[in-house]
Amino acid sequence: MSQKVSEMAEQKPKSIIKFTYQGSDFMLEYDRDSAERAESLFGISPTEVFSGKYTVMKALFSGAFIKHHPKAKTSTIDTLWELMPDKDELYKTLVGMYMNTVGTLLEDPEEGKALSWEAM
Repeated sequence: MSQKVSEMAEQKPKSIIKFTYQGSDFMLEYDRDSAERAESLFGISPTEVFSGKYTVMKALFSGAFIKHHPKAKTSTIDTLWELMPDKDELYKTLVGMYMNTVGTLLEDPEEGKALSWEAM
């Protein structure tokens, strides 16, 4: 990869990938629920996405279908993955989408809605 994967998280990520295949429109995106499900189904984690492993790349791609195309067949996703050009840039985009979503899980609740706590 021409750019370090860790630098990907520092760039403002795109939030949606759109494409058409055989007359069907696809929209890949992560939200909190789909990121959590992708972690459970595909073993994705913030640490793993920076590993650069091929299986993680494909898992991030597969996980991005959960929000808008939860019933997409594995064989269809595999075919789409194989047909995607510029996988290096695709991977960078998927990492940004995923990490941006995971980052929102650690944000504080709205003012006035947060619980208070203390360590003893």
